[in-house]
Amino acid sequence: AIIESESRQFGRDFVEATELKEINNTNARDFLRTYCAGEYRGAYSATSLEEKNGWACMVSREYEKAVQMFGDIEMKEVINHQLASLVIDFVIYNAYAEAFTYVALWFAFQPSGEVQQGVLTYTVRLDLYSGAQVGRLLLEILTILASCFYLGQSFRNMYRDVRSFIGEPEPGTVDTVDGEKD
Repeated sequence: AIIESESRQFGRDFVEATELKEINNTNARDFLRTYCAGEYRGAYSATSLEEKNGWACMVSREYEKAVQMFGDIEMKEVINHQLASLVIDFVIYNAYAEAFTYVALWFAFQPSGEVQQGVLTYTVRLDLYSGAQVGRLLLEILTILASCFYLGQSFRNMYRDVRSFIGEPEPGTVDTVDGEKD
């Protein structure tokens, strides 16, 4: 999640709060200190790595912590008159389509009280088998065959172990009691 105090992108006059002490709401200040390490840095609409234009907060991958953070956005009144925009961005992977998708949910808070919102997505497909990659394909086939062979060996060994555990002799072995083959 990115808390942006910069407003060029949404066309509104706004004075940036680049330090925690410039944030009027103490609860919002505590939120930024807790979740954003209290650091003003490059956020969603930054045009370069050096540009500092917002408060970038990392959302935890742990469900409970992420829910707590989004709850705190409301409870600590982070969305107030000093907030120009709120952007939540993340990347998802679709294994079936072999693609990564970057998703940005943005909300722009206008002085009139209007909230503009939008969703931006960019997809990057993984073309694993494009071009002449015959060598790679052969290696993958060899790996699959070797994996199947070793899997078969494992099943055979488990079968033998189970038979010996329950006391059945293996077919084709000599019975030591009467000296005959089974």
